[in-house]
Amino acid sequence: MIVNEEINYEFGSTDGGDETGFNDPVSTAYKGNIAYYLARESLQNIIDAKDPSLAGPALAKFSVITVPSNNLPDHEKLKKIFIACRDYYSGNADCVRFFKKAIGKLENNEKIKLLKISDYNTTGLTGDDAEQSGNYYAFLKAVGSSSKTGGKGGSFGLGKGALFNASSFKMLYVRSVFDNKCVFQGKLRLVSHLWNGDQKQGNGSYGKPHQKPIREEKEIPELFRRKEQGTDIFIVDFDDSDKWADQIGRSVLDNFWCAILKKLLIVDINGVVINADNLEEYMNLYFPSGKTDINEESGPLPYFYTYTRTSVIQGNLPTLGHVNFYIQLNKSYPKRVACIRKNGMVIEHKRFDFISGYAGVFVCEDDKGNEILRKME
Repeated sequence: MIVNEEINYEFGSTDGGDETGFNDPVSTAYKGNIAYYLARESLQNIIDAKDPSLAGPALAKFSVITVPSNNLPDHEKLKKIFIACRDYYSGNADCVRFFKKAIGKLENNEKIKLLKISDYNTTGLTGDDAEQSGNYYAFLKAVGSSSKTGGKGGSFGLGKGALFNASSFKMLYVRSVFDNKCVFQGKLRLVSHLWNGDQKQGNGSYGKPHQKPIREEKEIPELFRRKEQGTDIFIVDFDDSDKWADQIGRSVLDNFWCAILKKLLIVDINGVVINADNLEEYMNLYFPSGKTDINEESGPLPYFYTYTRTSVIQGNLPTLGHVNFYIQLNKSYPKRVACIRKNGMVIEHKRFDFISGYAGVFVCEDDKGNEILRKME
């Protein structure tokens, strides 16, 4: 691969400021079932990025690409960065183990998995390099910040940590097309390290000088190119089991059954397409009788049946405005209420004690109410 010296991996200097340790709170906030949580966080962003000028739901696609590790841009410098990170925190056994594994994969040109999350019928990562209200800035430049308002999900922009946590290299490449423009950048959440005698921050990027993205199509590595409007996220060295597709499927149905039913979202998981027409079929397939979700609850079927088979109770609350409520009594149901906001995502399952089993669904469609709920999360 020919290396363009202007396009490079880059980390800012600490200049005597805080160092970045191995337990980065952004990327370590999500433990356990990696695929489950990354699906939840990425799909929330995809729903919110739906292009209102285009007909039909947002479409999300999950697929895995296997490539030799040396296919990564400037893999030799990447290896040297990993070595510098390992050496700087040589007294931290977990850190040394992590980077030793990554270095070995690059040295031996091992095959690695890239989990590709693609969206369509969406706006793409809009905005220029410094536009704080743009999608590009919120996703790739800001930490603990979000440009979302109203009924859109996610308050503080920390959900991206689930994506980094799914990478054994703690890095992503992101490619987006919007308004006949393009943007590409790699992002890394590593540890502080020494580079040519300069102490560096742990968070860096791959792109143009001063950590700017690439915005010229011809300069984007061929592996990451796309033509359609929307965004591709490549999670590097995807760290999960062979059951990733099943875990993502369960997360999709557990958290987004209402969004799919309302035709706000279609999801393609390695060629398996889940939409409003086959939603119930896949819910029964992924959550057969007695099977629970990741949180050891009853799965989404009791709430789905309550929502689709009972009459709505409508009301106006002083704080949240217009809301809809559905409830169904059944001794086998979990005694919980699924709380859903305007984007169709299940925010939580809230328990209310009652003598009989039941399932409830609470939906806030009011814009003002959704803004209040978003701030409370």
